[in-house]
Amino acid sequence: MTLEAYLKKHSITHKQFADTIGCEQPTVSRFIAGRIPSPELMRVISERTGGQVTPNDFFGIVAARQTGRAA
Repeated sequence: MTLEAYLKKHSITHKQFADTIGCEQPTVSRFIAGRIPSPELMRVISERTGGQVTPNDFFGIVAARQTGRAA
């Protein structure tokens, strides 16, 4: 799931999420616009979203189990 979709689904603002992951609101907006977070922030984002947003989601990689295709 993209970060944008996650935030919309849970009615979370960029500012609220920024506070949750320990960064500023413009940083979250940049992630939504396509900037790739650092590996450390990707880990934090994955943890704080309960694994709903993973590092692969920032690269548009869909796991084989989600598409039904073999890897």
